[in-house]
Amino acid sequence: MIAIGILLYIVLAFYIVKWVWQKKRSVLLAASTAVIILLLATWDNIIGNIMFNRICKEEAGEKIYRTVENVEGYFDESNTLGCAGDCRELLFSGEYKYIEVKIPDAERKQYLFGSTSRDFLVEGTGSYRFYVDQKGSQFCDLYYEKRTKIKADSHLKDYPVDVCIAGEKVDSLKSRYSYREGDSKEQFPFSARKDTVIKDRLTGEVMGMATSFGNHGGWINYYYYGGVFGSEKGCSGIASDVHRKIRTNVLRPIK
Repeated sequence: MIAIGILLYIVLAFYIVKWVWQKKRSVLLAASTAVIILLLATWDNIIGNIMFNRICKEEAGEKIYRTVENVEGYFDESNTLGCAGDCRELLFSGEYKYIEVKIPDAERKQYLFGSTSRDFLVEGTGSYRFYVDQKGSQFCDLYYEKRTKIKADSHLKDYPVDVCIAGEKVDSLKSRYSYREGDSKEQFPFSARKDTVIKDRLTGEVMGMATSFGNHGGWINYYYYGGVFGSEKGCSGIASDVHRKIRTNVLRPIK
């Protein structure tokens, strides 16, 4: 589809330049028209790429100010859903002993694909601590409830039956350190910035940051995908999982 659009644009440009040449017989005017038509489609890509490459070089990557050894767990400030994905993987792998989250409004939160808060091992608003526990734990009911909903056998490996992830509602958090993976925000036209910050909750000190940028192309790409970013190019030399790696690079788990 996009190839057809490009072809039609080239054909239209050819006939416009041809019309200008036939009317004015000026090489300079015809060439200027061709350049203007070309820049109409690419000016934002040219300027955007220059800005993108500069800001990647100056600001992207990890900044580690202090590390801590033998960290048992942390407060995931960016997680307002519950325990899934990273949370489940980090706990079952043994990298961390616990992960804490705060659920601001579980009753009214919009979950994806018909899921509910119970699918993320939480029930109601509040603070939760997740950790691996033995089968039969009183805090694992939602874990096994979730397991019964899984229809694809290939996904059951992510939910072993002999152990479970306990979701315990707590009055207060015990984590000294917080991890916050930010949302992507527009930095300049058609490029977005994402920051992840790790802090000492006791002192407010920033211990580490990870910054990445994504270049989504120009206005043609934007409107071709219906007003949303369709494809993204990251900074050269910056790993796609930089926001995950900063967590264990700063908050080093128990070995």
